[in-house]
Amino acid sequence: MISPIFQVSVKKHGGTAYGQIIDGEFTVLKGSAIAAEVTRKDNVVESTRRQFELRKQLHERLNNEGAIVIDDKGIATLTRDVPFSSPSAAAAFVQGRATANGRREWRTKDNDTYADWEGRK
Repeated sequence: MISPIFQVSVKKHGGTAYGQIIDGEFTVLKGSAIAAEVTRKDNVVESTRRQFELRKQLHERLNNEGAIVIDDKGIATLTRDVPFSSPSAAAAFVQGRATANGRREWRTKDNDTYADWEGRK
């Protein structure tokens, strides 16, 4: 079964990111709007702090490689597809957070969640 294209809102600037299962990985698609930076909340548990560090390092690496372009309004866009191990990792990265429930946040154009789609396939 071919995966539909999912989308998630990036609330920091009102943009939208798009993702799809490609070769078994949840891939955020080229042209997606993403958070321009990864932000960390204070007083988080150690596992969340580690996730924050991983997302921040990935964001910095992709930015240095030119896979993220930030315009003069502070809006970041992907210049290539970026694969993730899960929809949750992808959603957290796109939204500039340490964690996210990607199975609920990624939605099809018909507003079905990733979890809804996954349950039907």
